[in-house]
This record gives sequence, C-alpha cells and structure tokens, in this order.
Amino acid sequence: MKGARTRERHWRQLYPGQKVRLTGAGGDQYQGVVDARTDDGAFVWVLTVGSGRKLFHVDDGFDAAPES
Repeated sequence: MKGARTRERHWRQLYPGQKVRLTGAGGDQYQGVVDARTDDGAFVWVLTVGSGRKLFHVDDGFDAAPES
C-alpha cells in the first residue's frame, strides 16, 4: 500500500543463553532460554520449559520479554 508505514519489529535485544518469556495475544505463554537468534532478530529459537525447542517469528503475535 503506497504511503503505508510499517513498524519495524525485531528481537535483536535477545541473545543466546538469556532467559525469556513469550506472551501471545491469545494468552499463550512460553518461558525458557534463547537458544539462537537470526542476525536480523526476526526469528528466535527458545528451549522452552515443557515444550522443548520452539521457533518463533516476530510476526507470530508474541511479545518477548527478558527475565532475570
């Protein structure tokens, strides 16, 4: 769409070994440790508690927040 502005989304603030919580718009939540991230921050692989290794994309509808 001409003139449309898109908000840049990425997870470049996440890094391997970091604890993270992902929360979906529908209430789904995953906790775990970032296993890997693409250089552009569009994808992260998370070793989740109870669900194993999962791949997330920034457009999947999840917010990612680092945990301490």
